[in-house]
Amino acid sequence: QQIRDSAAFSGPGSLNIGQGTCTYNVFNLGGQNRRVEATGAVGSIVRKARININRFRPTLNITAWEEVGDF
Repeated sequence: QQIRDSAAFSGPGSLNIGQGTCTYNVFNLGGQNRRVEATGAVGSIVRKARININRFRPTLNITAWEEVGDF
């Protein structure tokens, strides 16, 4: 949501969802291109994803979503 609310948004953020947490970092690659690196954790289970976005207005367009071992 922060990406859509502020075209200039980049940087870290976090969310608490139920018993889990999500931390993320948004990289502004120019224009509407963004890369998001996110880590989600519930207990001892941790997942990391790298997401590429090439448009966020009028709709968000994800061009790649990859689960990774580390960033």
